[in-house]
Amino acid sequence: MPRPRVHTRPRPTAHRNPTRPSQPHQEFVMTTTIERTREKTLRQIRRILASHRDPSAFNDDELHRIATGLADAEARDRAFALIYPTELAKARALWDHVARRCTSTGYTPYTPPVHTLRAWTHWIAGDHRTARKAVHEALAFDPDYRLALLLSRAFDRPDAQKTVTDVVRRVLEVRDQHPEGRG
Repeated sequence: MPRPRVHTRPRPTAHRNPTRPSQPHQEFVMTTTIERTREKTLRQIRRILASHRDPSAFNDDELHRIATGLADAEARDRAFALIYPTELAKARALWDHVARRCTSTGYTPYTPPVHTLRAWTHWIAGDHRTARKAVHEALAFDPDYRLALLLSRAFDRPDAQKTVTDVVRRVLEVRDQHPEGRG
């Protein structure tokens, strides 16, 4: 008995971007979406830090977008490097408020980065008790969260603040100089 003929639809080929000829379209779209989300997150953080308004004046949607964007390690690292002494009070208020509004309901992928950023700002400001508590909260949600582990170890070294800041900024400079190494 002859087998019935099966009609198959041709498979679509992966579309290629001329600027990235070896990368399939779907991966390129995902990469650009991540990059756009990262830039939106950082733009929002910069806007809040530059604003004359208190961070608590920003609505929950804006704060949740920031917290969600921090699940991306590069966005988190860039936010970490954005904290300068001139904006320290505003940064502390921002991360305290984001932690209060966005992580109080339990574990989410952005809980450790928010608490780690909160710890960093308090540590720079000299509030070591709150910094240790924030790192403890980050590690309680994810005991293997590397940036929180690094900070918890650094708290015991007197020269570590400058070292940690320098390392983060150097890593970001290398990433900017060699964008093909991202990912």
